[in-house]
Amino acid sequence: MELHVIERKGRETVVLLDNEMRIVKPVYDYLKFQRQKDKALNTLKASGSDLLLGVS
Repeated sequence: MELHVIERKGRETVVLLDNEMRIVKPVYDYLKFQRQKDKALNTLKASGSDLLLGVS
């Protein structure tokens, strides 16, 4: 699994990809929700890293 930052619609989005390079939907939805609450990109990266460690 890997954590990536992608640019989408002019905004950077943090996504967690599984071993087959597919987006992990529950993590994506959670990070999207946090982004909508105006959380900073570094906060989203940290949350994504924590979730990655929990999944691995």
